[in-house]
Parts: sequence; structure tokens; C-alpha cells
Amino acid sequence: MTSPGVGHLMGAYFHQDYALDCGDDLGAADAFVADEPEMSESLVSDIVETLKMYRTSGEMKEYLLQQGCAYYPSRFDGDYVAWLAALRDHVLQADHPHGPQ
Repeated sequence: MTSPGVGHLMGAYFHQDYALDCGDDLGAADAFVADEPEMSESLVSDIVETLKMYRTSGEMKEYLLQQGCAYYPSRFDGDYVAWLAALRDHVLQADHPHGPQ
């Protein structure tokens, strides 16, 4: 399965120099939303579908690495599933800063 939003987010925003460009993982997600408004509209649903397809951290890591991800989710003890779920939640919060509409 290929998710266009997740694939582009990983390859273009979580490359090996993401920290120089964005500061941290949440900054990279924010940059994606700001820079890619058309793709960011479907990003949450793309993440949800990706979370359904790759349920273990190992499966998710393999998929995200194939998409060009160079980020290691150390604040989640290397759990790529928990990290991607946190990115989903962050993007949702950014879309609706006062909660779901």
C-alpha cells in the first residue's frame, strides 16, 4: 500500500536533514501542512489508513523507511506506530486548535 500524503511527508520532510530544516518532528509536520495545503487535507486519512495497514512498530518502520523517512522516534522509544499516531493527533490539533468542529 502506498499513501501519497504519508509517502511525501516522509520523503520530503523527514529526510536526513529534517532537524536542520524544521527543528523537530512536529515542526516537520507543521511545515508539510503549511507547504502542501492540497496534500495536507488528506494527510490525516492517509495516516489512519497507514496505521490500519502496519500495526506493529517493525512493519511501520520498514514501510516508513521505504518512503524515505530518516527519523527515529526516540521520544516514543522507537515505536513508529505510536509516533505516527502522535503526528496524526498533532495535525488534527493544528487543523482545529480548539478541538474537533
